Amino acid sequence: MVNLLPSGAREHITLEYRLRLTSVALFTLAFALIVGAALLLPSYFLAWVTRTSLDDQSAITQETLSQPTLAKASQDEKATASIFSSVRQQLDYPEPTVILSDLFSNTSRGISVRYLNYGPVALTGSTAMLTINISGVADTRDDLLAFKDELTNAPGVSAVNLPIDSLAASQNIDFALTVSWSPPSASSK
Repeated sequence: MVNLLPSGAREHITLEYRLRLTSVALFTLAFALIVGAALLLPSYFLAWVTRTSLDDQSAITQETLSQPTLAKASQDEKATASIFSSVRQQLDYPEPTVILSDLFSNTSRGISVRYLNYGPVALTGSTAMLTINISGVADTRDDLLAFKDELTNAPGVSAVNLPIDSLAASQNIDFALTVSWSPPSASSK
């Protein structure tokens, strides 16, 4: 095929085709950049929110680890301990180990305690009450009754509950009893 256009027109048309091709390529590139930016915008926003959140958490952690905060925590701990000691003094309530050593100081021979549990303090009116559960093995029925009597006569003991079925056997008796204890000053009121 023979090109009958003069050479100047031919160069002009070639230049116009090149300009059109370049403009299409540039518009396609601009469109791709705009679409890409629009698709990356939610990811950027999520990353920004995460960074802000982590910065806030880091500031809180640094504040927590600072020396004045530890001193305040120590002061809070001391204040809590003083509150507990004042409550214990107001109730005139000794430590459980003191109570248990008083109860078992004069126990009979022939009693083996296997399980000992004391519950939380229950306030009945103005009296503080501690429940102590004791289970074990008694050599004889007489040893068990003597142990029950010793607990009943111990200072601060208001009641000893020994189920009747514990007295059914005469030797090697498995028993479980419940002791109700209140401070001696409260029980004498």
